[in-house]
Amino acid sequence: MFNTSIALNASSGITGATNAAVTFDVISLDKSGSIRSVAGLAPGLPHNLEISHQEAGKEGSKVDRHMVKVSKAFQATSTDPVTVCTAHVVFTVPRSGVTAANALDIIALLVDFVNDSANVTKLLNNEP
Repeated sequence: MFNTSIALNASSGITGATNAAVTFDVISLDKSGSIRSVAGLAPGLPHNLEISHQEAGKEGSKVDRHMVKVSKAFQATSTDPVTVCTAHVVFTVPRSGVTAANALDIIALLVDFVNDSANVTKLLNNEP
């Protein structure tokens, strides 16, 4: 279980990213997941990392869903509304017929896709 702080660095090779290193400290933790937040930010402007796990489906076709979500609140000036930017990924893994290696291969392909600045730019520009 992820029961400690998690340090992440945005220097993933995405062109235009600020390359900011942040540490997400545990706020809540239970069997189905956790919520972490960056300490020391302005009140009302959280920067969170959420991890959750869920079982779904019927007997014989059950899957495990694992979600990771990063969100950050922004406010240009104190009179502007707070807006939130969120990115999340859900891994849905059937309990039968798929090996751990199969799942890791799929995840590695996704990581490769989002680690390419050109792919992310196209995605954010609504390209098919």
